[in-house]
Amino acid sequence: ASSTPTATSYLWNTGATTSTITGLGGTYTVTVTDLNGCTVSASYTITQPAALTLSAVVTNDSCFNICDGTIDITAGGGTPAYTYDWSDLPGPNNPPDRNSLCVGTYTVTVTDAKGCTITGSYTITQPTALALSANVTNDSCFNSCDGTINITASGGTPGYTYDWSDIPGPNNVEDRN
Repeated sequence: ASSTPTATSYLWNTGATTSTITGLGGTYTVTVTDLNGCTVSASYTITQPAALTLSAVVTNDSCFNICDGTIDITAGGGTPAYTYDWSDLPGPNNPPDRNSLCVGTYTVTVTDAKGCTITGSYTITQPTALALSANVTNDSCFNSCDGTINITASGGTPGYTYDWSDIPGPNNVEDRN
């Protein structure tokens, strides 16, 4: 009865001489030699998923002290499916998108199906407080109706509209005389 010779040596294109190599990415070739000096070679390719990516669309608060900011997250690459862990929310399985956010920085860690992670931090801001000042000039004489009010708006988000209570409709003039 004859027996099949067993492999006695391994030679990888990396120079390794073991039957197993680790820490790989790319294409590797191994040549195996048995006791009779017979050889066989084979190539193997180790692939990897695309890099895990994270992007966000941030919408800041619309007014001072109004918590209506949003962060819409999009994860890609890696190995779907993804889980989201926002640092300010309990538990690791949070929704990807956030709304009704106040001023602050929010950090999310996205984990793919293979346990790879990526972290992003996003800041919600707000405009300064809306302020109104007026320069009022009183009537010069009884029943003269020549008084004026000069309004100056500041802060908030410029592009102000004015709505005087005694003039119908919005978008009235800034100053009154």
